[in-house]
Amino acid sequence: MKFVEAATMLASKFPKQARLINRVRKLGERARSVQRQVILEPVSLQDLNEEKPRLFGLTPADYNGWRLHAAESSAVRMQDLEDAIASELVDGRFTSSSILLRAHMEVAGLAAYVVNRLQDAAEQPEGWQKLAPAIQRVYFGSSMFVQSRGTPDVANIIGMGEVYPVSPTDYIKAIDRFASPGKTPGKRFQLTYGLLSESAHPAMRGSKPFCEVLAHRHFAWLLRYHAEESPNAKAIRMVFEILRDSMRMGYGAAGLLRIVEVGQYEDGTLGLKRPTPSEFARVFRSFIK
Repeated sequence: MKFVEAATMLASKFPKQARLINRVRKLGERARSVQRQVILEPVSLQDLNEEKPRLFGLTPADYNGWRLHAAESSAVRMQDLEDAIASELVDGRFTSSSILLRAHMEVAGLAAYVVNRLQDAAEQPEGWQKLAPAIQRVYFGSSMFVQSRGTPDVANIIGMGEVYPVSPTDYIKAIDRFASPGKTPGKRFQLTYGLLSESAHPAMRGSKPFCEVLAHRHFAWLLRYHAEESPNAKAIRMVFEILRDSMRMGYGAAGLLRIVEVGQYEDGTLGLKRPTPSEFARVFRSFIK
């Protein structure tokens, strides 16, 4: 089921949460109205003779291909996850929707991570040279590479250029930073991510939606587990509040990545073309505010 249809059904089923749900639905509609961009991706050059693969020879086209990959892939993957999150709630599955929401935050974090790294590259000495490992980890980072250590049969299957991926935790930290420009980042999104991880991991707190308290006796409870959940209005509100904030940050960062551009000056140095005030205002009004 598509997100807009599922959100409309949930707003009807939970009228006290309808205002929140409808605002998130409209945010999703705006995100889906954005036209997808065509990306020019140059061939990546890696030196495989060293102990670790190393990217080299990066040009403005490489940096711009990377930023657009992050923008476009984040947007479409968030939309796919939003369809699934809302559909699971329609079917009464709170836990699976929370697990998918956790993945949504990681994807939103990719866009925020790339925005932050481009900003650092433009402002720090030798920033563009320092950006190469981040590009390599986003492009060629693989969990299979991590798991293949000490397992030759797997190591022989994956590509020679694969490296350690960016940690999901680093993506979530990137959202906290993106949400606090010019300030010391807080931990709001990291704490939220930790809460959702209770559903993704086999923690007992994550089993609570399946557990019914039959009776409370002296120093004991009688409990029974059920295979079905029944999300209440409070659970629906929690999911949509977290989803709203993840969408705002993810689509906001993706929108900024579409309107910045890495260019080269006459002296050969690289620079980041910032968005005009009107371009920034359009992204801010559409997604971030």
